[in-house]
Amino acid sequence: MQPKHEQIACLLALALLSACGPTEATASLPPSSENGGSGSLETGGVTSSGAQGGVTGSGGFTSPGGATSPGGFTSSGGFTAAGGFTSPGGFTASGGDTGGGGASTCSLTFTFTTVSNGGEYAPDNVSAVWVTNPSSAFVRTLEENGRIRQKHLTAWEQASGGSTVDAVTGATNRSFGTHTVHWDCTDLGGAAVPGGTYTLSAEYADSNFSFGGNPLLSVPVPIGSGPQSIHPPDAQYFTNVSVVVQ
Repeated sequence: MQPKHEQIACLLALALLSACGPTEATASLPPSSENGGSGSLETGGVTSSGAQGGVTGSGGFTSPGGATSPGGFTSSGGFTAAGGFTSPGGFTASGGDTGGGGASTCSLTFTFTTVSNGGEYAPDNVSAVWVTNPSSAFVRTLEENGRIRQKHLTAWEQASGGSTVDAVTGATNRSFGTHTVHWDCTDLGGAAVPGGTYTLSAEYADSNFSFGGNPLLSVPVPIGSGPQSIHPPDAQYFTNVSVVVQ
């Protein structure tokens, strides 16, 4: 028979065990439940079943044969870049230059050779070269020689009002010969002229009075239609005429 104090100790130990309840255990899946197998283990009230045919990872992420990446970006055979630009297999460039007959500068060279009209002051003569637009309105003077006697250039005076703004000017011509004149297809304000057929005109005078008018040359030239090379036939008082537009 146990001493009385030992009996009291045993009774206290049994009381403590009864208050704590059953002991919980942590279980691991047996090898057969890994990678899609099935199995069951009950230990201390804990049940773990293996996944069948798929893998469910912690945190709720499921991979059902495809891939969805966090952040909402999906690649489905095409490329969509952030910012709304989509490239569907081709490239379109914006901001390019399209020619549509609008205003543009050019490099024009007008060449001709004058022939004497037998005027009273020949071979001295005054001359002018100017441009008119498709409506026959004056655009600008390109060359004027003989300012003191320019009033005798009646056709030019009527068209231009005597304007020599931005023109190449000089003294009276002392002989007949070749003139080479340049134009950049701009107006008096320096702006490029619209496309269309413009007229280059050249006039000279070797006398104070000319019944029937002074010798006059007029050549229509398309502007805004790309490079041009124009060679009109010789006239009575103008030969070797050519216009080159680049």
